[in-house]
Amino acid sequence: MPQEAAAWYARLFEKYEGEPEDMLAYAEAFSALEQYEAAKEWYRRYYEASEDPSAQRYIEAYEHLPYFFADSSKYELKAADFNTEYDEFSPAFFKQGIVFCSNRVMQVTGSGKQFKWDGTAFLDLYFFENGKVRPLHAELNSPFHEGPLVFTRDEKTVYFTPNNYFDGKYKQSHDGINKLKIFIADVDANGNFSNLREFAYNSDEYSVAHPALSPDGNTLYFSSDMPGAWGFRHLPLPERRQQLVKA
Repeated sequence: MPQEAAAWYARLFEKYEGEPEDMLAYAEAFSALEQYEAAKEWYRRYYEASEDPSAQRYIEAYEHLPYFFADSSKYELKAADFNTEYDEFSPAFFKQGIVFCSNRVMQVTGSGKQFKWDGTAFLDLYFFENGKVRPLHAELNSPFHEGPLVFTRDEKTVYFTPNNYFDGKYKQSHDGINKLKIFIADVDANGNFSNLREFAYNSDEYSVAHPALSPDGNTLYFSSDMPGAWGFRHLPLPERRQQLVKA
């Protein structure tokens, strides 16, 4: 809990200078508690210790915080009707409904195995339409995780994030970790998926995940811990189209 984290970090900094990552965690705890002046101060200290440019962006954001709430009275937030006590996240509009990720126990395409990290079911993709929820498609849902996805504007192609499991083969990196990959599938007019294939820059040795498309559809953004990465990559699609077709 943020309140407990802030209390423990307060005790830490009473006795020690702390490492930059401690300062960052303290700033994030204050932010979660909506104590923005304190958060801004610890982001400043974190920046001085690390020179991480992202800290400067947070400091600037907190200096302009009132602008974030200028139109808040125009909108009302409420939970979606299909929420459960399980995790539901990463919604994407598709046809006349919404696709989302969930570890709810409704899985009919999964293996029934539990995710060892937290003992819950593996994530699958679900489709909410006309007041009902169903698994999106057996072609995409595997016995392991399926995560965030994005459709092209014409809804003829989908990019999504599964574990490294394809054609019944479960693969691991040299250090024994099953990484994330991006897969691509074609979508027909009836919402059926086919021609499942790997993204050209996948690897068994690092994760490639969480695709997002630019508004014009020409650039794919994704997260990755590939060597030399800063955690986020982008790829101009027209320049790589031939590689994607071959993947």
